[in-house]
Formats: sequence, structure tokens, C-alpha cells
Amino acid sequence: MKNIVERIEEVKARMNNISIDCAYDNYDYYARIDDAIAECADNNVSIYYGDIIKYIADHVEEVNETIQEFGWDGCGSDLYKAGQMAEYTTNQNKLFEDVEEIILLSGLYRLAKEVEAMDESLLEELEDELYRMTYNNTFEEIAETVNDFLFNFAIDCEEEPEKENLIRKVA
Repeated sequence: MKNIVERIEEVKARMNNISIDCAYDNYDYYARIDDAIAECADNNVSIYYGDIIKYIADHVEEVNETIQEFGWDGCGSDLYKAGQMAEYTTNQNKLFEDVEEIILLSGLYRLAKEVEAMDESLLEELEDELYRMTYNNTFEEIAETVNDFLFNFAIDCEEEPEKENLIRKVA
């Protein structure tokens, strides 16, 4: 049996903080994953001048790429705005790099509401289903995938003692 909270921690260890926050903040909502990624990227852009200056100083190359891509006028002819646009793009790229893990972590958060531990082969089967999802899906579809998996498991496993050996529900 694999403890679901331990599995969540294993997945989080492979992710950056923005992606972890995105999964946690949205797993119980119905947003499209790509829309949530855009919102999370935006919510993690610096708004204070001191933070923007620090970002620009630490990420000169990204800021230059943003200015080249959008042009100086496209950045509002403002270095601070160019820094924020570069930070947004960096955040968004990080989130899309982690999109499979965001989906998996969101599904595990949902699973942890119902199940404390699960047989490892069953958990792998559920994770495989979650890995087939993309950023075009919604967090609601992630929840439905987890709920359908648990429902189908309950139907397939009619003998109660067998269920207890494969899944331990949250008390």
C-alpha cells in the first residue's frame, strides 16, 4: 500500500513552487488547465519596483529576449514593464514544463480527500490515466477521472475484504 500524502510529497519534490501552488490552488475548481496556468503565471509576477529591479538584474537575458520579441514599444517603452513581461513568460514556461506533474498532483490532491492509501499497482493505473490528460483538459475532468476510477474500482471489487487490501479510505 502506498500512502497518498507520501506520494504527493514525492511528486512535489520534482516540481517548482509556482507549479505546486497552481495545482493546489486549482484542483478543486473547474478552470481549464491552460487558463489556470496563465493566471498562476500572472499572479507570480513581481509588482513592487524593488522586486522588478532584482528580477531584471538576475534575468538580463530573459528581459532582452522579451524586448526583442515584443519590441520596445510592445513593452510600453518601460523597463519595468519589460521585466514583468519577461517574468510572466518565464513563469508560464515553467508551468507548461510541469503541466503533466500539475495534472498528476491535482489528481492526487483530489484522491487524498477520499483515500488514505492505495495498492501501488492501482495507483500506477490511476496515474497513467492522469498522464494521458493535457493542458486542454479542465481541473473538473481531473476530478472526474479520479472519481470514475474509484467508482469503477468499487464495482469491479465486490468482495469487501479484497477492497480493504487494495484501498484504505480516509476515516
